[in-house]
Amino acid sequence: DKVFISSGYNRGGTLLEVALSGPKKVWENKNMRCHFGTCVLVDEVLYGIDGNTGKGSLKCVRFSTGEVVWEQKLGFGALTLAGGKLIVLNERGQLFIAEAVPDGYREIAQCLALPSEGAKCWTAPVLCNGRIYCRNSRGDMVVIDVSR
Repeated sequence: DKVFISSGYNRGGTLLEVALSGPKKVWENKNMRCHFGTCVLVDEVLYGIDGNTGKGSLKCVRFSTGEVVWEQKLGFGALTLAGGKLIVLNERGQLFIAEAVPDGYREIAQCLALPSEGAKCWTAPVLCNGRIYCRNSRGDMVVIDVSR
């Protein structure tokens, strides 16, 4: 019965409670300003890329209040969630795997998956059958086998 809406360009995010009588605003602030991708919800916290100060950070925000739990500067990009892990691809083509936990950023691995060379990586990485697919704005794509 709740919907989270977020926008970049310093607009911010809003949590709405939806009922037959109409939507009711639960909270609104600028703690999560998603510019390219959407957030994921895990155990009552949102994880997403905030466009704060034009640099981009991975943030963990409490769903019920909008309060920032932690922040890790990784740059602009997008993320997906799989098996309790965040898979983040930033605009420079760096891929980060981190635990989706509210007690801090816990990186498991990182690599330069797709050198940008002028192209931006703003598309969320996709996990399918043990492979992570990453794409940039030119349409270049790489596949990383993480099945082991």
